[in-house]
Amino acid sequence: MLIKILRKIAGIREKNKEKRMEDTGKAIETHRRSGALPEHAEEIRTENHTGDHRPDKNDEKEGVYAELTHKLRREKRRPITSISLPKLGRNSIRNANPIIIMMLIFLMVIFPQGKAALFIITLTGIAALSKLIQEPIPVVVGLDLCLFLTTVVSYAVNPVVGFVAGAIASVIGSYLRHTEAVENIVVPVLGYLWCAVITGILKGSTALWDIGVVVTLFYTLHNIIIFGFMRGLSIHSLTFASTSIPFNLFLFSHFGEKVAALLIG
Repeated sequence: MLIKILRKIAGIREKNKEKRMEDTGKAIETHRRSGALPEHAEEIRTENHTGDHRPDKNDEKEGVYAELTHKLRREKRRPITSISLPKLGRNSIRNANPIIIMMLIFLMVIFPQGKAALFIITLTGIAALSKLIQEPIPVVVGLDLCLFLTTVVSYAVNPVVGFVAGAIASVIGSYLRHTEAVENIVVPVLGYLWCAVITGILKGSTALWDIGVVVTLFYTLHNIIIFGFMRGLSIHSLTFASTSIPFNLFLFSHFGEKVAALLIG
């Protein structure tokens, strides 16, 4: 399902690129018909480079032609390696304030029980900030708190709130990190969705530690497989697995039951 969605997004990206190429081609043709471009621009270019030549109107026309042609060729050569979002402002935290406030209000609306809601909101903010750990590290690591947040809240409250909290934390964290590739946002959020579902199914008959082991292994494999399919396996797959699994198991073994008790109580 995810692969189909990503392929569809990539298809839209490809269509947009083709449309830009088509528009550039039409612009070249329009300029040529209107006389703004010479009929034999290549011949003019050759003449200009073989001897002394004073600038005239043909030089101006050739410049327009060269610029449009370069743009068209660049569009043809541009590979689609990822699906990009616009760059964000420099002051990330200030820019994120309105989004954070709206998301926190949304959490309060869907889960209005005072103290527990405030605790979930606090954990969501901490989990979002934890994604900044990746910023100075040159390889991909799994040292954020979003998976732990999703699973514990799903276990102690319900899977819907757990997924919403984890997804919000992940999206805000990606925003603060200036993440541009859509797949770097969508793939983890989809993983949190599945982990919330798994937790909801198992929590009636399984201890939180055991659920933590299951979702940690599932989430790690989920990300490695999907990103491996999209980009190929690399050192990042190894560094992610070697950090995500021990880090999350440590969180579940030392803090899982304590945090869940605070949410339940």
